[in-house]
Amino acid sequence: GRLEVPLGEEAPDTGPLQVDQLSAQLRFRPDDCWEITGSQGRLLGCDLRLNGVLTNATALRRPPRSTGTNAPPARPSFWRSHLAEIRAVAGRLSLEPRPSFQVRFQGDAANPATMVVLLSLNAPRLESPWGSWERLRLAARLNETPLTNNAYHARLEVEVDRARTPWVDLDQAGFSVDLAQPATNPLPARVHWEVSAARATAPGFETGRLRIEGDSRRLDEGLQRWRHDLVADATNTVSRWLVAAGAAASLQLAFDYARSPWPEIDGAVRLRRPASPMGQADELSLSGSLRRAVTADETPPAAWGPWTNAAPWQAQVALKTAGLQSPQLALDRLELEANWSPPQLEVPHAFAQLYDGSLAVSDLRLDVGSRRLEAAVDSRFDVHRLRGVLPAKTAAWLDQFGWDSPPVARARAEVTLPPWSRSASNADPEALANSLRVQGEVTGQHASYRDVPFDAASLKVEIADGRLRLRDLHLERPEGAADLDYSLGLLSREFRWEVDCRLNPQEVAPAVDDELVRILSLFTFTNAATARGWVAGSFRPPRRTDLSLAIEATDFGFRGEPWDALSGRLDMTNRVVTATDATARSGSQWARVESLAYNTETRLLTTTNAVTLMDPMRVARAIGPEVVQVLAPYEFRQPPQIHLHGSVPASGQLESARMFFDISGGPFHFWRFTFSDVNGAVQWLGNSVVVTNFSGGFYEGRLNGDLTADVTGGATPNLKFAARVDQASLRPAIAEIFSLTNHIEGIVSGQVIVTNGNPDVLESWYGRGRFEMRDGLLWNLPMFGVVSRALNAMSPDLGNNRARAAQGTFALSRGVLQTSDLRIETGGAQLHYQGECSLTGETQARITVEVLRGTPVLGPLISIVLAPMAKAFELDVRGSLGDPQVEFRYVSKVIAPFFDPLGTLKTIFQPRPVAASPAQP
Repeated sequence: GRLEVPLGEEAPDTGPLQVDQLSAQLRFRPDDCWEITGSQGRLLGCDLRLNGVLTNATALRRPPRSTGTNAPPARPSFWRSHLAEIRAVAGRLSLEPRPSFQVRFQGDAANPATMVVLLSLNAPRLESPWGSWERLRLAARLNETPLTNNAYHARLEVEVDRARTPWVDLDQAGFSVDLAQPATNPLPARVHWEVSAARATAPGFETGRLRIEGDSRRLDEGLQRWRHDLVADATNTVSRWLVAAGAAASLQLAFDYARSPWPEIDGAVRLRRPASPMGQADELSLSGSLRRAVTADETPPAAWGPWTNAAPWQAQVALKTAGLQSPQLALDRLELEANWSPPQLEVPHAFAQLYDGSLAVSDLRLDVGSRRLEAAVDSRFDVHRLRGVLPAKTAAWLDQFGWDSPPVARARAEVTLPPWSRSASNADPEALANSLRVQGEVTGQHASYRDVPFDAASLKVEIADGRLRLRDLHLERPEGAADLDYSLGLLSREFRWEVDCRLNPQEVAPAVDDELVRILSLFTFTNAATARGWVAGSFRPPRRTDLSLAIEATDFGFRGEPWDALSGRLDMTNRVVTATDATARSGSQWARVESLAYNTETRLLTTTNAVTLMDPMRVARAIGPEVVQVLAPYEFRQPPQIHLHGSVPASGQLESARMFFDISGGPFHFWRFTFSDVNGAVQWLGNSVVVTNFSGGFYEGRLNGDLTADVTGGATPNLKFAARVDQASLRPAIAEIFSLTNHIEGIVSGQVIVTNGNPDVLESWYGRGRFEMRDGLLWNLPMFGVVSRALNAMSPDLGNNRARAAQGTFALSRGVLQTSDLRIETGGAQLHYQGECSLTGETQARITVEVLRGTPVLGPLISIVLAPMAKAFELDVRGSLGDPQVEFRYVSKVIAPFFDPLGTLKTIFQPRPVAASPAQP
């Protein structure tokens, strides 16, 4: 037949629940017991089999008894609503082939709480709007172990080989639920459920083994306190944003409605070998709790900004990870604990093990109301390896530092953050900088700054009132140590160093300033130098560096010139480096300067009140090769004493040189002249060198005069000078000036004026002069030697007499000396010389010899015939001074017969070979 189960008000539009094609065996046992066996039918599209035993069966027909104080619980009616819902769902299912549904029951109809029902369902395939299932197996146990508290107990187990839904696909899935429910209350007292699958796939998500377990229970009889637990774990999880070999999560919600409608939430997540586009880790765990704050009902101040959203809550978070790696960051281990209790956020512990070291943050506190942030930091890792996550400017600043092993840094900092209503771009940087306070210290070994290595370094860090201060900065290097203090305006970028340095300046200059590197590149230091003072400047464009240092150095070089010691004060302002009260020594040579300034932009070197006792070429080489070229013709063979002042460019542009020297010393050599001593004033004015008030020992006499040298173009200078010679010895002068070795003597005085002359171009010489000589012996000059032999032939030793006097004037044109009035007087003769002689020694002249009265042999004859003087003979001389060619022009008829006994005139006037000169002039 057919069984109809009325659903009453639960399904007024659909009528009762029907079991069709019903057949059954009903046995009526004693004591109002019914036994149903072998019953079957169709229910909701399923083959139904029903077996069971029901005691007090007639109670099904009795109306409910009125409830009273001692009345038993009323029969439940809520199951009718469940049946109505089940029928509604079943109507939307497609069951092919038809599944089988078995029901077994046992209980007391008069006491439904004792009813036990066992259900089972096997569905080969099931289609629904929510998906499809293959080999679905369901087993339900309703009130299998009835208790005495009038509560229903149920367990449902579902297994399916494959489930496909719009949300998720499951393989080898299972679902179970345990329910404890009072007979008089549709709300369960406890629900425990579990979902599992061998494989789960969803859009953008896939996992291997999956298990989700939940538990909900009532903690009191008053329905006020509840607790919900959720636990999940999975293997080989893959999603668009995360991959993990294993994942586990837990969530706990605790409600106490008597106190608050908000739950207390605790949760945790643990991932094994997670990976995402942002990075990967060996293990990651996150746990936390969320509570309603005691002050949740209070309205937070509007000044809290976005923190007002968190004001009603209290929270705790703990994070742990191992083997974390990302494209920009790698952490061996990370631990973090954070607490939020309005208005304070606290991080009592944060620790990271990374890059061969560690970073620890402790006692971090943020007061949202005052915006005050404070923390303690302990760093022992290589900060350079954070380059990928640091701002570009910060990374560039850190690039100045280097180390073999990470330094140790400890600091405590506090700062007042900008108002929460402002964005970072609108923050007041001055207020932020002025509120920052830092106290810390840093120590390190084998570190470097701007590629300058140090064996050890230690310092104390302080930030306050918008300034960074590095105090007690101690640096050690192989050659010495340095003690420094540093301050930097965080906004102004103005800096200042207080320096007490015992290091090699050239080695450490890159740590100070690039311009200082360029300046000190002219030096070489073998020992540490001492520098005490300050260095200050600005990092803002245009960058500048000023300094004032007391310097002491030993065993150093400047532009290749060695020096034994240097002391003085070094200042730099507006890119002008100034040395004051400086003293330098090299052996017995020394230099003192009141002020020596070098403009690094114009490269102009300015000297004030300098005194030296040293080779000028050392100074020239120190200034530059252009100065060496200018001073090369002027050679001091012993260091002179020089007073100097003025300026000279170090760039080679000598047109702007303005140097003034007062020089005394010697010996001094210039061109073909050597002076035993000199003194005078030198003015170097651009391309012109002017010597005034010159006085020098000149070949046993003195030379006084002035000189102007034009060095335009850097070639050999063009000279102009006026000089007076007094009592100079002719013998050494002729030997050096003309490189002749003949025995020539005489004391010379005279005056020379040269209007132009280039030492390398002898044809360029022009000028004039006059000449006086006494006590001269010129006969060893080849051009005068033939005259000497002729005079000796006329009268014994007449040609060997010294010249009592000689005088004449000359003109200098195109490098050729020209005279028409040179007269030489000897004991018995007088020579007149007219002609020319070039500066190379080439001569062309006519010599006229006159014999005086009283000359032996010829004297009486001359007295009678030609008294008192007569021209004896005349000859022309051509060729070089060392090898002249003599041509007879005239011999007086009076004296011609005296030569016949001695030989022919040709033999007499033939010049004799003379010793070769060491070098032709």
